[in-house]
Amino acid sequence: MSDMPNIPFLASSTGPAWLPAAAKDARQFAYWGQLIMLIMLLIAFIGAIASIATGSWGTGIYLLISMVVIAFLYYMMVPSVFTPLDQGKFKEASDRLIIWGIIGLIFGGVIPGILLLIAFGLAFLVKTFLVQAFYIPSGSMESTLQVGDRVLVNKVVYHLRPIARGDIVVFNGVDSFTPEVRIAEPSGPIAQTFTWLGRTFGFAPPDERDFVKRVIGVEGDHVVCCDVDGRLTINGVVVNEPYLYPGNPPSTTRFDVTVPAGKIWVMGDHRSASADSRSQMGKPGGGMVPLDDVVGRAWVRYWPLDRLGSLTPAPTLHDLPLPTGAAPS
Repeated sequence: MSDMPNIPFLASSTGPAWLPAAAKDARQFAYWGQLIMLIMLLIAFIGAIASIATGSWGTGIYLLISMVVIAFLYYMMVPSVFTPLDQGKFKEASDRLIIWGIIGLIFGGVIPGILLLIAFGLAFLVKTFLVQAFYIPSGSMESTLQVGDRVLVNKVVYHLRPIARGDIVVFNGVDSFTPEVRIAEPSGPIAQTFTWLGRTFGFAPPDERDFVKRVIGVEGDHVVCCDVDGRLTINGVVVNEPYLYPGNPPSTTRFDVTVPAGKIWVMGDHRSASADSRSQMGKPGGGMVPLDDVVGRAWVRYWPLDRLGSLTPAPTLHDLPLPTGAAPS
C-alpha cells in the first residue's frame, strides 16, 4: 500500500499523498527525529577521529561507543514508528514516537552528559595527581622532542625517588625562567574553557610558565662548560652527550656552577635554541630550578604515533659519579 520502504534511510518528511494530515504531521516529526540522530552520528564521528588523532584515546573511544548506541537507536526507531504509520495505525505510531523520544533523551542526552562529567572529573584528578599530557611548544629539546609532540608526564615518580641527571622534566618557571614562547591567552569564558580542556588532554600549547628540559646537574654537582676541548664536565668527568642536536656544541656560553641544595641545573638538547639555566644565570636564582617547581618526569611520547616510545634518562649522565660527600639515592 505504501510508496515508502519499511526501513527508509531518511524517510520523506510528508509521506504518501493518501495519508491523513495527522499521519503526515507524525511522519514529519519522525523525519526530523531521524535527521537529528544522523547529525549526532556525524558529530560523534568527527569528535572521535579528532580525539584519537590528538592522543585523547579515552574521549575517542567514548564517542565511538556513543556512535554505536545512536546507530542502534536509529535503526530500532525507524521500523518501530514508520511501520504502523504505513499500516494506518496512527495512535500506535504516535505512542511509539513519544517512547522513542524519551529513550533518545535519556540515552542520547542525560546518560552521555553524566558520563562526560564523570570523565572530565576523572581526567582532572588524574592530571592533578598522577599523569599529565603535555604539548611541546618549542624546538628547545630537538631532536629528542619535536614541536607538536605530545608527552605524558609522570607526577608520582619523584615522590618515590629523587630527580636524577639525564631525566627530562617539566617544571613551572614562573619565578625563575623567562618564557621561550609567547602564547596569547584566551579572553572569553568559552575560549578559556576550551583552552583548559586542550591543556588537560595535551593537544593545546601549555601555559608559557611551563618548560621541558633535561636535568644536567643535581644537588652538589659541579657543572662546567667548557674544558679545553669544548666539552661539558660534571664533577670533573667529561660527559658524552649523544642526545645533542646535530651540529650543536655543548654550549657557546661558558659557565662554572655548583648546584645548591634543593635545586637542579637544566639544559635543552637543542643548545643553540634553548633558553635554559645558562640564560638565567644573571637573574635571581642563578638559573637553578627549585625542586618544588618540578611538575614531573616526561615519561613517554604518545603522539605522533610514528614516534611513539618511552623517554629514558640519558645513561651518560645518569651513571656519572656522585659529587663528593653526596649520599647515594
